[in-house]
Amino acid sequence: QLHAGASDPGGAGQGIARLRPPVWGPRRDAMTRQAGAWGRDRLERAVSLLIETDLQLRSASRAPAQALVERALIRLAMMARR
Repeated sequence: QLHAGASDPGGAGQGIARLRPPVWGPRRDAMTRQAGAWGRDRLERAVSLLIETDLQLRSASRAPAQALVERALIRLAMMARR
């Protein structure tokens, strides 16, 4: 939802307003701020990271699941700080 909002040509506020089901109240304000702060490019990288982690967890990898998830969350936190 954040990515859809941030990708709207009219800006994050318009993108969040177009979401279905609609988002109302303080949640809408928070999502608009987050979509604007993250930006479309960083949100795309974050979604890619989550998909990559999901695929690794579903594969026959011998890596411990908790470690993969922890690394993904650390990378997301580092992305958010920029």
